[in-house]
Amino acid sequence: MNLGRQIAKVFLPGLVALAIMLGARVLVGQQTKVSKVDVETINGDTVSGILSSIDSSGRVALEDGRTWPLADLLSVAMSPAPIAKTVRGVQVYLVDGGLLNGTAATFTGERLPITAAAVRAELPPEIVRAIIWKADPAVTVARDNPRSDSDRVVVTGEAQPVTIDGVIESWDGERLKIEYEGQSRSIQADKVLGVVFADLSRPPAAGLQVEAHFADGSRIVGALEVLTAQKLVLNVRGVPIAADPAQLSRLEIRTDRLRYVADLETLEFEQKPIFAPQRGYRRNRSVEGNPLRLTMVDGSVQTFSRGLGVAAYAKITLANTGNFNRLAGWVGIDAETEGRGNCRILIVGDGILLLDRQLIGGRPAEAFAVDISGMSRIDLIVEPGELFDLSDHVSWGNLRLLKVN
Repeated sequence: MNLGRQIAKVFLPGLVALAIMLGARVLVGQQTKVSKVDVETINGDTVSGILSSIDSSGRVALEDGRTWPLADLLSVAMSPAPIAKTVRGVQVYLVDGGLLNGTAATFTGERLPITAAAVRAELPPEIVRAIIWKADPAVTVARDNPRSDSDRVVVTGEAQPVTIDGVIESWDGERLKIEYEGQSRSIQADKVLGVVFADLSRPPAAGLQVEAHFADGSRIVGALEVLTAQKLVLNVRGVPIAADPAQLSRLEIRTDRLRYVADLETLEFEQKPIFAPQRGYRRNRSVEGNPLRLTMVDGSVQTFSRGLGVAAYAKITLANTGNFNRLAGWVGIDAETEGRGNCRILIVGDGILLLDRQLIGGRPAEAFAVDISGMSRIDLIVEPGELFDLSDHVSWGNLRLLKVN
């Protein structure tokens, strides 16, 4: 029996609730008028205004009368209300990349009540991928490597945590029972660091999806049903989840007209360092493993949640398999170099030079959008500059393939 496939048998009726209550103050249900938003279109334009609503048809409306369908947008950024300082007690990972940073979670029968700054809801276990009570590298490894035919439970061991692969039978608040190697084993609940449910490898959710980010770091991926100043509902695999719109910080739209390069497999990667170490490239991180941070024209430093980090000399080759006609993003030397670095970047499509820029540390990053219509192979090249490859840490922010009208 697998928790993800036979929920009713795993969380047996009448189980004693398991609760973790940390007593943190949380602002839930706070109702305030949605403040100014920045709407970024798929063509790369940014428009500011006051959000009126986003309705079930996916139409984004500002109070001044301007409207767009969600499918024509990249993102909608808000200014969320501040949340009370909290102590995170549990992380609940949802299907399709969602994450709830909770202060309390309980198991009661076949439901998982979760309390967080952004959400207070009862979730069915079929949309939950993992639950982590105590952070540990072993839990992270188990979360990132789920099994398709068994659940994973990480427990404290005598010297280090132990991961048990089996089928969870029940959880009564004091002990977790798991079938392991043909036998039923019992584990004290306070020894459990985390649970990772079997990955059923379901296909991607159909239709237009959004990734909703909240002030406490939580995120929910699903279909947007409605958003007003008083109401926010997202549908995750058929399960509606109500959240606090006052805590919403950003909506990122997922559509077949957009692919972030960090989510794609590369065709080829070539690196030839001179003095710097061999480091490869990183997805959604700088080459040193930090958040992607680029200096803007006004001198501020902007953090990008998506993109690539790489150092000279390097060539990343992508395949344009979706007939996209635009490659867009930001590029510059990452702020982690503290003003150092001097290099050249090239974008080449099917052997044709599309972009050629000299980058210097401390100078503003550049926004770009190049036409890749009909091209099948795209090369992103970083060449060392005057100081060889020292501090040539290039970050490609929000690098994406687009289908632009």
